[in-house]
Amino acid sequence: MKSGKPQLYLSDIEKFNVAYPDLPFALVRLGKAYLLLEDLHGALEQFEKALSLLSPLQDEKFSQYVEGLRAYIMDLETEEGIVPFQILLRRLEKKYL
Repeated sequence: MKSGKPQLYLSDIEKFNVAYPDLPFALVRLGKAYLLLEDLHGALEQFEKALSLLSPLQDEKFSQYVEGLRAYIMDLETEEGIVPFQILLRRLEKKYL
């Protein structure tokens, strides 16, 4: 998913997700595609589903990533955003993904 055009492969990722609805990897890939399309709520929903399937002890970094995204969305909705989206996305990906 290195391409800058996630809309080109979104339907393939969605099909993969339908085929494997309980596979955290599928949910994370779909969430990342939504992030690249700047659909923050869609991404958060997929990441939260993936997180619910993972053991909290198994993936603390991912849990922190989801919390960071949730906090960012809340900031956007309450203060019109403090950090531009692309900057936040790069920071979160470098730190957690």
